[in-house]
This record gives sequence, C-alpha cells and structure tokens, in this order.
Amino acid sequence: MGRNLKIGLLKCEQFKDDVRNKHGDMEDQFRWFFSLIPDMTIELKVWECKEKNEIPNDKELDELDGIVLSGSNTSAYDDHEWVRNLIEVVKKADAKKKKVYGSCFGHQLICRSLGGFVDKRNQVSGSVVQKVVQDAVKKHGVWKHAPETMEIFEMHKDAVTKAPPGTTVWVTSNETNIEGVLKDGHLLTNQGHPEFRNEVFAALVSAMDDTPDDAKKRAIQDSKSVTPSSNEFAQVLKHFFTMEVS
Repeated sequence: MGRNLKIGLLKCEQFKDDVRNKHGDMEDQFRWFFSLIPDMTIELKVWECKEKNEIPNDKELDELDGIVLSGSNTSAYDDHEWVRNLIEVVKKADAKKKKVYGSCFGHQLICRSLGGFVDKRNQVSGSVVQKVVQDAVKKHGVWKHAPETMEIFEMHKDAVTKAPPGTTVWVTSNETNIEGVLKDGHLLTNQGHPEFRNEVFAALVSAMDDTPDDAKKRAIQDSKSVTPSSNEFAQVLKHFFTMEVS
C-alpha cells in the first residue's frame, strides 16, 4: 500500500532562464527525484525563499509531513534576511522533530542552523564517490541494505567542516569528511544533488559564471559518463520519510 506525503520545498535558488526553459526549475528536479521513491506519492508545496523571502508559518509547518531545503548559489554563512529566516524554520522543525532533508546548500544551512560549521573549500564541480558509513545507517535505520558507495553530482565551493552536536555523519568522500549527517530519524542531509539528472547537471555547470572553462569541461565530461545513484538514494528517502522518529 503506497503512502501519500505532503512535503514543503524551501526553494533557495531559481535556475537561469536558459536552463529553466529547457529543463524546468528546481522544483521540477525534486518532483522527478521524488517520483523515483517506490510506493510513495509526494505532494510538493513550494516556498520561494530566496526570490520572495517566503517561509512556511507555524500552522503550515505543522501541516507538512516534512520539509526539503534545496541547493543555492548563496553561501550558508551569508547574512541575508532570507537565510536568517530559513535558519529559524530549521530550528523550529528540528524542535518539532519534523522530517527535514537538505541537499548541497540545504545540507550546509541545516548544519549551520544546528551548531555546525561551514567554511570555504576548493570548488567541486563533478561526480563524487561518497562512502556510506555502514554503522551509521544501520544504527539510524534509514537503509537496511546500503551499498558501500554512491556516486552523486556535486557543485559547491563551501563545505561543512564541523557536524552539529547530536548528529551522525553517514557519508564521507575524498572531497570532504562530512558529506551528510543524520539525527534521530528526523533529519537527513547530503552535500550532493541526487535530484539532478546528467543533462541538467551539465546545463547548470555550463551556466556557472565563476567556474574556469577547464573545470566546466571536466564536469560536463563527467555528466556524459557517470550514472548517478539517484535510484539508490531514493531508497534512502523512502526509509527516511516513513521511519518512526526516536
């Protein structure tokens, strides 16, 4: 029997026009990604956090089964009003033990919100092999049959350098020791973008203004040869969204 969930997407970036016209916007990538989750239908409600400074109020937050924080060109440590507002939402959701998932900027913002630290790092644009910490996923019950590794597209120049208190690191890589954290069955993050298909990733890299041409070429070549672990990650989200919160 399938489950129906109402998830709030806290959208932290709008794609450039040329990318959006061909591939859709951020919410379209998450709708595709969520469609991979077996036996689950997700109704996605979108808040334009960066473009319109929108955030769910307390009543709206209570009505959701969970929230998702997207990627962004903004740094998680920037002092913008919409970033500060987003931090307060994360803190409220964490206190309520509401399901919270974040990718890339979302991962970093969640960690900053809960006492972790985010710092500048060398720019990463390409596929990254993430090593799954088996003891962590088994302890938290988010994945009964986890593979040793996942390959995920990443594009970022910041990284979480200190995990928040009370969280467990569940994926690492050669790029950063903290690729994602877990907390008490209600919080899950990942530095990568399992919601991006190959052609979308290539289009986004091509549109980046602050990336050297040689780095763009390597990343686009990655996008042609890599099969990202989106289906495997969808299994993670299935367990995460349905597991009991401790």
